[in-house]
Amino acid sequence: MSVVNDYEPIEHLSVEMMRFRASILTFKKMQGELFHESWLRFKALLIQCPTHEIPDLALLECFYRSLNPGNRGLIDRLIPSGLERYSTETAAKFLDLMTKTNKDTEKDHQLIILLVQMDNLTHKVEELEVMSKKKSKCIPPTEQGRSMDNENRRIEDMLLTNLQKLNEQDRVLEEIRENVKVLNQMSGSHSRSIYLIETLLGHVLPQLHRNEQLGSPSCTRFNPKNKV
Repeated sequence: MSVVNDYEPIEHLSVEMMRFRASILTFKKMQGELFHESWLRFKALLIQCPTHEIPDLALLECFYRSLNPGNRGLIDRLIPSGLERYSTETAAKFLDLMTKTNKDTEKDHQLIILLVQMDNLTHKVEELEVMSKKKSKCIPPTEQGRSMDNENRRIEDMLLTNLQKLNEQDRVLEEIRENVKVLNQMSGSHSRSIYLIETLLGHVLPQLHRNEQLGSPSCTRFNPKNKV
């Protein structure tokens, strides 16, 4: 994908719009920023500056230029012909889909981390139970009860926090499943449409070729004697 480096300033724009326009033209990915975060931040700039007067292709190039080599390579693999071959609306839909995929992957990663934390917490509880049984032989009953109450409260708080996080992750995963189902339905519908078109062309094109070769009466180009 080609990259445009220089743009002439538009003098009739307000100072604020000029500032937003400059931010768009010099857009850069922040350190540690994920792909979907960069794309959402770029779209926010466009919303704040609707009169930027930057050509559509240049807008896509500004965002493409800001990405790291890994993300640019991902776009090149998913869209081999390049974003510039498509309208801005279509290219934006491609990027929105990539953004959703990137965000879902990050959520899955966070869920894995949370499950690992839960597993570690379970082992910690088991270790504390073993230690508690050993200490109970040496600690007076009153002190033993206080210590156990404090430890139990701390563990309950940790378990409650992790349970709330898991419930939120379950809700997010359910939304992801619904979105994937819709995308699969759309993909299936498009595949059927393409198949029907290919089948129709497979029937029509051979007949057209035969008519051209034999000189069909319906074709005046090959039947100069045919009169209207």
